[in-house]
Amino acid sequence: MATCRDDEGWRAVSHLRDFDSTPCFEEGIILPTLLSIVFVFSLLRSLNLCLQQSAEKSQKSIWLLRVKLVSLPFHQLIRIHLKNLCRF
Repeated sequence: MATCRDDEGWRAVSHLRDFDSTPCFEEGIILPTLLSIVFVFSLLRSLNLCLQQSAEKSQKSIWLLRVKLVSLPFHQLIRIHLKNLCRF
């Protein structure tokens, strides 16, 4: 079993803060439960998408894909440049 280094322990409701749960309960019980649920649903969705037949690609969709692929490096360069400008 995982250890809890917080003074409040594994109890669900904090006695130090009003209307709050303890950090160990949030990180040890609530968060893994939510992440497991999201993982299961994303796995089911991925399997569903893999089993579907692929849709036909139109000329417009191919053109949009190429525009996105070509513009992606430019967006990254702009983001890096703006990040460097904000440092000063």
